[in-house]
Amino acid sequence: MNPEITAARAYPITDYLAAKGIQPERTTAGKAFFYSPFRAERTPSFCVYLNSNRYQDFGTTEKSSDIISLVMKLEGCSFKEAVSRLLAAQGQFTPIREQFTPADPTQSISLKKVKALENRALLQYMESRGINPQLVRLTVPQLGEGYFQTNKGSNFFAITFRNDKSGYEWRNGTGNNGKGYKGCIGSKAISTVHGTEGKNCIVFEGFFDFLSYLQMHNSSRMKSDAVVLNSVSNSTAAAPTLAKYDRVYLCLDRDKAGNEATQQLQSILPQAQDIRSKVITHPDAKDVNDQLIRTR
Repeated sequence: MNPEITAARAYPITDYLAAKGIQPERTTAGKAFFYSPFRAERTPSFCVYLNSNRYQDFGTTEKSSDIISLVMKLEGCSFKEAVSRLLAAQGQFTPIREQFTPADPTQSISLKKVKALENRALLQYMESRGINPQLVRLTVPQLGEGYFQTNKGSNFFAITFRNDKSGYEWRNGTGNNGKGYKGCIGSKAISTVHGTEGKNCIVFEGFFDFLSYLQMHNSSRMKSDAVVLNSVSNSTAAAPTLAKYDRVYLCLDRDKAGNEATQQLQSILPQAQDIRSKVITHPDAKDVNDQLIRTR
């Protein structure tokens, strides 16, 4: 068997659920019982077999399955992507390389490791942007901290936000512009964050806007799904994903690029609505994070 698949399957289901803030309600010999992560219920029916590292949802007729199947179902991703995410959680993935053009066109960087967000400096940076890290750091699976190395020998770390093609948006607070340095490593793509219902979707331009929206509602997870464009240049590419939703709420930046992307998506998607005037209410706020900072 492929060693990467074997390593992914070995990741404890209980650790995976704990990283999402899901703890067992009771534990017996070789079994841990949880409230199902897929529905509301009064009696815990989601069982993890500790010795075999498999789970069974007794609230359904499904047979027991492994952690890869759980990740696919819970995060709405493919088998390959589930394996990649589990390896990333264990720091066992192949380093990604990408050109680092914002600072130096001759410099490249590689991403060595991604782990759960816990670095004190990065947590403080999130707080400076108005976001309580404890609200989101364990419940948003795309969020983490990455460790990078340049081809010139320097190292740095940053907040990472995984996209749907296993690339990573990254940002840290070491810049002098008040928002820090940022970039993308790997493929540039949208990030889809699944909510509790998934019939509707809210679209944000950047991942800090998405996190700010959660903070404004004091919530670690939304009912609707969220799509983070990670760049307005991804607007057209996002359309097929957005087309499956009953309603699409657009909450992009209040600038020329955001206006054009909003108009473009509304021309493609008849169910798309611009909700910026309801979310970004401060007259000087450019985006959702700016709204949060100005009104906190």
